[in-house]
Amino acid sequence: MAPVTALLFRHRLPTLTTTQFRDYMEDTHVPLVKSLLSPKHPLTHTRYYTNKDSGHVIGSPSPTDVDLIAVITFESEEAMQQSLQARQADGTREIIEADESKFLDRSKVQFVALGGVDVRTSAREE
Repeated sequence: MAPVTALLFRHRLPTLTTTQFRDYMEDTHVPLVKSLLSPKHPLTHTRYYTNKDSGHVIGSPSPTDVDLIAVITFESEEAMQQSLQARQADGTREIIEADESKFLDRSKVQFVALGGVDVRTSAREE
């Protein structure tokens, strides 16, 4: 079975600084979810925190309201479905949602499973 990758977009509560958001995510939320979902936790969960002050934001509407983009890899489509179901199980869902309400704008959460991968490189002229 081929691995499946998904993107997760998260937005912090406006009452938190970016540092508070990141610290809570890394020190509290991720360990909590991992403990609740193990062994249904994904293979990898790579988190990219946006740098809104970099001046390198292009697009309209502005994508700068996203605070975190996570790249999540599962062993297979079946493993992804099992992880998502485990997250929604009675008891687990309530614990995760209560924790998320402390630092996330849950109304803006987006989860997108990705399709095929096409990687191309171009030679640079020197």
